[in-house]
Amino acid sequence: MNNQRRKQLKQAVKLLEEAREIVDNVCNEEDSALSNLPDNLQSSEIADTMSENCDSLQEVSDSIDDAISTIQELI
Repeated sequence: MNNQRRKQLKQAVKLLEEAREIVDNVCNEEDSALSNLPDNLQSSEIADTMSENCDSLQEVSDSIDDAISTIQELI
């Protein structure tokens, strides 16, 4: 791999790290909102959906981490 392509991949890693940070922030905000739901909504469909959203966002963050690791192995 030449230097130009390595440079492009390094830029991709930076963008992926930014994306992961955004996803993590949204996940944290959703988790905080879930924690702050009133007691009468803690076992509701709303709470279940919020919890599923957090789980899905964590999976996205993990997938981004995997992509970053794979790219870094190539560089």
